[in-house]
Amino acid sequence: MTTVYDDVPYENLPFTQALPMGHATIARLHGLTPADPRSARVLELGCGAGAHLAGVAAAHPGVRAVGVDLAPSAIEVARATAEAAKLENVRFDVADVLALTDGQLGEFDYVIVHGLYAWAHEPLREAVLGACRSHLAPDGIVYVSYNSHPGGHLRQMLREMGHWHARGITEPRAQAERARELFTMIDRLRESGRSFYEGIVGEEVTALAAAPEALLVHDLLGEAYAPVWFSDFAAAAERHGMAYVGDAIPEASRETLLKNPLRVLDSKRGQDAPIVAAAPTIDQFWSPAAAEHFATVQSGLHDLGIPFRVDMKLVRGLDYYRRTTFEFQGGTLDSAQNALGGGGRYDGLVEDLGGPSTAGIGFALGVDRTLLACSDEGVFAAPDGSVDVSVVDTTGGRQALLITTELRGAGISADRAFDGRSMKSQMKAADRSGARWAVLVGSDELAAGTVTLRPLRGGEQASIDRSELISHLKAAR
Repeated sequence: MTTVYDDVPYENLPFTQALPMGHATIARLHGLTPADPRSARVLELGCGAGAHLAGVAAAHPGVRAVGVDLAPSAIEVARATAEAAKLENVRFDVADVLALTDGQLGEFDYVIVHGLYAWAHEPLREAVLGACRSHLAPDGIVYVSYNSHPGGHLRQMLREMGHWHARGITEPRAQAERARELFTMIDRLRESGRSFYEGIVGEEVTALAAAPEALLVHDLLGEAYAPVWFSDFAAAAERHGMAYVGDAIPEASRETLLKNPLRVLDSKRGQDAPIVAAAPTIDQFWSPAAAEHFATVQSGLHDLGIPFRVDMKLVRGLDYYRRTTFEFQGGTLDSAQNALGGGGRYDGLVEDLGGPSTAGIGFALGVDRTLLACSDEGVFAAPDGSVDVSVVDTTGGRQALLITTELRGAGISADRAFDGRSMKSQMKAADRSGARWAVLVGSDELAAGTVTLRPLRGGEQASIDRSELISHLKAAR
C-alpha cells in the first residue's frame, strides 16, 4: 500500500521544538519528574523519513527509540539512514496509528507527534491521543503539535482560496502548483500598496508562494484541516487521561528561533535559561573531521601556553562561522559586559560570495573594554612621559616640526611647543618635560644652518651644525 506521502514526501528534517531534552526542561519547571532524556525510551508517531528521531538517537546513545509511519517509502529511507549511521538504538516500522491505541509497542518516557494531529480528521485525532496515552509511562511526556484558533481561521481562508483556484484539478502536485500561482500573483499585487488583508495575511501569502511542494499538498490543500481552540485540545487530552503542561518553546523565543536558531542559546531572557541549560551541546553532533580539527586547535593553544576554557554553547552573531568560534573575556569587568572581543573561522564565506574556496578567520574587538581591562589588570606599565630633547623654535614653528620629526625618526624622543609661544614660554615647557637638552632655533641659527644645543640639567650650551645634531646627541646619550 502506498499513500500520498509516498508520492509527495515531506522534507526530511529535525525539529528543535520536538526534542525530548527541551520537553524534560519544561516538565521540570512545572514540578514534574520526567525521565532523563539522555537514556529515555522515545516513540515518534508519524516519524516520516526519520531524520528527527535518528538525530535524537545519534545524540544520545543511551536512548531507545521507535518511529512509526504509514508511508513505506519514508520508513525505507529512515531505516537506510539508521543503518548508514550505525544506529543500533533506533527502530523504524510501518504502522497505522489507528491500530496502536492499546500500547502495542510498549511503554515510553517521551512520545513525539509532530504534524500528525494537526492535519487529521476527528477519528484519527482521537486515535493519536489514545496511542499517546496507551504507550506513555507514568511520568511520561507527550509532545503534540496542533493548529489552533483564532489564527486557524486565516489559514482556512487561504486554504479555501487555493482550493477554489485549483478547482477541477484532482492530481495533488498539479493542484498545489495551481494554488501557488494564485499566491504568487497575490504576493506581487502587495507591492501596489498596503491594505487591511495585506496586513493580516501578507507574510503568510509570501511564504505560501515560495513554500515546498509537500507543504502545499499536505498542509494547505490536504484532505483534512481542522484547527481547534486551545481549551478544546486541553479537554481532548484530559479525556485520554493526560493534562496540558506547557508550550514547547516560550513565546518570546519563537521569533529568534525562526530567524537564527543558534541565537536562542545566547538568550538573556530568564524564562529561557533552563531550556538553554538543558539543550544538547554541539559536541554531540561533531563529525570525525570536526572533532579532529577542534582537538588540533586545543593542542596548539596548550603548546603556546595560552589558557582557555571550552564553552560548548558559545554563540557568535554571524551565521557564516565554520568550526571554531572564540571569545576573549575580561576578568575584572562586569560579568554582563565582560566580552572584550571574539570571532571565528569563515572558510566558506568567500566561496558563498562567488569566489574561490578560501580559508578565513575574523574577529571584532571592543577597544574601550580592552583598554579598561588592561588598566584594571596592570598589563601595561605607566608610560614614561619624559623626553630627551625639547625643540624651541622662534622662527614660526616649521623648524621645530622638521627637527622633531628627524629626531624621532632617529630613535631620539623629542617634543616641541605649539601655538607660537614666546621663547621664555617654550623654555619653561622644555624644563617641565624633563628633557635633558633644548634645541634652540632662532633667526641667526636658521640663517647659519646651525642649532644651539643647551643642556637643561647642567652643562655648557654649544652651537652645532644642523647636519651633525643627531650624531652629537647620540654620542652624548
